[in-house]
Amino acid sequence: MKVLIFGADGMLGHRLLIDLHNSGLETAGTVRKDGAYSYNGKFDIEKYQIFYGIDATDLDSMERCISNFKPDYIVNCIGYIKQRGFNDIATMIYLNSELPHHLSKICQDRNIRLLLISTDCVFSGDKGNYKEDDAMDARDIYGISKYIGEVGNSNVLTLRTSIIGHEIFSSDSLLEWFLKQNGSIKGFKRAIFSGMTTNEMAEIIYNIIHNNSFRGGVYHVSSSPISKYDLLNKIKILYKTSTEIHGDYDFKCDRSLNSDRFRKDFDYKAKSWDDMLTQMAEKGEKYE
Repeated sequence: MKVLIFGADGMLGHRLLIDLHNSGLETAGTVRKDGAYSYNGKFDIEKYQIFYGIDATDLDSMERCISNFKPDYIVNCIGYIKQRGFNDIATMIYLNSELPHHLSKICQDRNIRLLLISTDCVFSGDKGNYKEDDAMDARDIYGISKYIGEVGNSNVLTLRTSIIGHEIFSSDSLLEWFLKQNGSIKGFKRAIFSGMTTNEMAEIIYNIIHNNSFRGGVYHVSSSPISKYDLLNKIKILYKTSTEIHGDYDFKCDRSLNSDRFRKDFDYKAKSWDDMLTQMAEKGEKYE
């Protein structure tokens, strides 16, 4: 089974590249950079099959990559994340809204199965426990752009979720941001999160491919809801940081997802937060 990962040096993409490769799947990844590189000597990307210079704004380069590798599955990990801000709306709309549909057409023509990663930010966070058939009510362009990019036809599986994990080239995510903090920060007690670690998401995607359980559609993938305050305190303990976390009750947002349908259709049992975070901390920034 051959798997191609678009965006193999991002937060989820690099974790997928490592874990799918180590699990025995014939895996390749794409990066936008033109030449081989490493990250502080820890992430030796030359160990893996990499297509360099693949720019998501150049569909021809992406199609050439697909033609060369001939994958059975493609996982698209390219996207414009919310943490970058809203300074380049055109790029956000292209990467989040248009690119997934271009890839869907390419994959349909070539009989390739495509996995897309969407977000809980398609919802406002007013009520929580969102199901797949709840109406999208995002109030910002990021959430709307991700919703427009969702595809759920027979050869495309869109996973709505939210993830935390290590990064190799930035510190935009919650985990890397927190690990760089000193002194004290706020922890939102009424901000509810039901995502998962990138390690767990990589395992889910591996099982879908390995078990041949792929099915098209839009599915919620989630863990047990947890407040950002409690989540950060668990991370603090595991990573032995000294940052003080002060509970904040003012900010309220519950984007927790109901993933009963995914758990039933894919025979998935969610791990506890303690188990997921322990696994993430044990692997840490080990890129082998």
